[in-house]
Amino acid sequence: MSAINPCIFTIIVALLLSLSSCSEPSKEIGQALKLAGENKAELQKVIDHYQAPKDSLKLKAALFLIGNMDSHYYKTIAPREKWERVLRASDSLIKNKIPDYKKKIKDMFYSQGNLIASPRLDVQTIKAKDLITNIELAFKVWPQPWNDFLDFDGFCNFILPYRSKNEPFTKNFRTQSHNELFELISNTNSKDILTTIDRLSPLENGGRLIKLFPTDLAISDIEKGKMADCIDATNYVIAKGRAVGIPMAMDFTFWANGRSSHYWNAFLYSKDSLQRADSMFFWGSPGTYKTRNKVAKIYRFMYSKQDQNIKNKEINTFLNSPYIQDVTSQYIKTTNIKLTLNKNEGKKYTKAYLCIFNDRKWTPIAVTKINNENKVSFPDVGRENIFVIAAYRNHRIIPLHDILSLDKTGNIQTYIIDNNKTESVILKRKANKSKSLDWVTSSMLHSSFEVSNHSNFKEYQTIYKPQPGDDLNNGRPIKVTLNLDHSFRYFRFKTEIKDWLTLAEMAVYSKGKKIEGKVIYSKHFKAENIKPMLKIFDEDLLTFYTAPNAKHSYWVGLDFGKRKELNELFYAPRSDVNYVKPNDVYELFYWNDAWVSLGSKVAKEYFIKYDNVPKGAILWLRNLSEGIEEDLFVYKNNKQSFWYSKN
Repeated sequence: MSAINPCIFTIIVALLLSLSSCSEPSKEIGQALKLAGENKAELQKVIDHYQAPKDSLKLKAALFLIGNMDSHYYKTIAPREKWERVLRASDSLIKNKIPDYKKKIKDMFYSQGNLIASPRLDVQTIKAKDLITNIELAFKVWPQPWNDFLDFDGFCNFILPYRSKNEPFTKNFRTQSHNELFELISNTNSKDILTTIDRLSPLENGGRLIKLFPTDLAISDIEKGKMADCIDATNYVIAKGRAVGIPMAMDFTFWANGRSSHYWNAFLYSKDSLQRADSMFFWGSPGTYKTRNKVAKIYRFMYSKQDQNIKNKEINTFLNSPYIQDVTSQYIKTTNIKLTLNKNEGKKYTKAYLCIFNDRKWTPIAVTKINNENKVSFPDVGRENIFVIAAYRNHRIIPLHDILSLDKTGNIQTYIIDNNKTESVILKRKANKSKSLDWVTSSMLHSSFEVSNHSNFKEYQTIYKPQPGDDLNNGRPIKVTLNLDHSFRYFRFKTEIKDWLTLAEMAVYSKGKKIEGKVIYSKHFKAENIKPMLKIFDEDLLTFYTAPNAKHSYWVGLDFGKRKELNELFYAPRSDVNYVKPNDVYELFYWNDAWVSLGSKVAKEYFIKYDNVPKGAILWLRNLSEGIEEDLFVYKNNKQSFWYSKN
């Protein structure tokens, strides 16, 4: 195996000493070449190719990629032939519009037996020809009118890289995407370019949102199987966008006081300036975005190594990655949390983690060093959230400070319980209601339930109009006793013009027995609306139907076939079904450096009561029967108070 030419090495070192932040120190190059093993010659070929003075900028780019490459990796799925069968099956199911896609593809996946994902380092696998092609194509699209604001550092981070996270390198994909899209982008109004790129997502073009294997898929596999989760879809769009010079990166967050995480495409001006993000979750202006769910931290996957990472073998967390950058302040208003740890445990540790409640556990989202005065500082933290500051020992959380929260203006409040002061609480929900459902309440208040003996309802009787007292904000089902003088054949739910028809369930009863009938509807509905409309009668509170628009006074109902005596109306507004449900089993906890149970109970009504609850405590109501959405809250002014209203 050949060694690096001494003259070339001298040039490399000289360049490295003069480069901007786009470059890495020579020790990083040496480390990458050493780690490359038998692939060292391939990396050296790239350096040799650009060593001429006329290619000095491209040499800087090559050194940037190689100098940051040592910890980049991907995973290969084996046996490959079994995975290919799954991809072909997925493609066939989607093309042929086979029902129950998710069930069928999961069955196919599990029938293949054990599949293994094996990590492979980029430095040991990437070939010189592929890396050179990537560099050449990156320079071919920079500068362009849609990226001429980007400096060389921005180019290196957001156009040059051959990957956005941990997806396997797909040979020729950048070339194919460039040939496919460059002319299209060149002829597109600059305001429409980002929308054009958004539409390239496999999920916008017939693909299915599903995750069968816990690893980033190769771009080629996404195209073969037409399936992806939000990480795969984001990797795909970024690869397409960078091929035509759109500066892009993958940003992500863990939802605070909620569940799961989200990954999306970020369109950038520079590493410190955001142009636009996922419009499904962020709206307004960067830095003061309104968000669909509240967030405490947002990070960006970078190709280059970042300085702020503090590794800890005690905990397996994304914070150990050298390639993440905190970009929270580019999105939302933030606060710097600075305080002295008020538990003596802090003096035993050197690192402290800021944790949010996510997926029913405390999840670390930031890490900092504890100084000699037992003080910590967490910069740029999202507001209206609740936090635990902790260390980890034997993979267990060790609280270092009393639980605290940030309000809308960034003020810190600490919660210290007094077990000698207790109260009784009446709880109606296990999770906060989303503000996105507020319009449902308004629509319900402008709707009515009607009966008639004429199929065209030329004469009708209004039997009930939803009332504010129906607890519509909670979204729970409502039963109404009917005292009608006559029997009726036709029954319907109707909204006024300019109000959306939306409903989860409705039914009428005669002497305790549900009355069945043929579904009927107003003339404004189209054929494709009929099947989804049946969700109103499927006895599933989580499903619902919403009319196509609010241009007409829509209605949907039942024809009983003959006149029936009606004694009771049942209806359920569209809802998240996070209200307390009769017959479900619940357990209430409060936080006292650990979750302390106040016992489990079966709910008898649409609320549940607990006695002897410590005043001012952070509470967590679990539904042990079903569901996964559960938010933390306090009890004040005789009701539950969640930290924020979900938008």
